[in-house]
Amino acid sequence: MEEGLLVFDDNPDHNLDTKVALAAARYKRKFGVVPNTCYVHPSAEPAGPVGCVEVKPLSTVLKHHFWIGRETPLSHKLHGDERDDAALERVREALLHRDGGAGQMALL
Repeated sequence: MEEGLLVFDDNPDHNLDTKVALAAARYKRKFGVVPNTCYVHPSAEPAGPVGCVEVKPLSTVLKHHFWIGRETPLSHKLHGDERDDAALERVREALLHRDGGAGQMALL
C-alpha cells in the first residue's frame, strides 16, 4: 500500500471488526473511496475480511493502530499510468547498469 490513513483506536468496548469498520468509514469520508486493505499489529489476530476490507497482520504496525487504505494489485502497477511506467523504467535501467543487462528480461 503506497498511501493510507493511520488510525488509533484503543477503545476496549470495540472489537477488531468494529475498529476496522470505523477506520474504513473515516477513510471513506476523508478520501471519497472505500478502502480494501487494513494492516494491524499481529497480536490483533485478524480472522479475515471485514466487509470489503482485507485485514492483514504487519509487525511494523503498533498495537491499537490501523493502517487502512487501498492496496493496488501488481498488475495495475505494471500496466498503470505514466508515473508507474516511468518508475518501472527507472528500475529496469538501474538493473541494466548494475548487472550489465542480465536483469532486462526479468522486468519485461
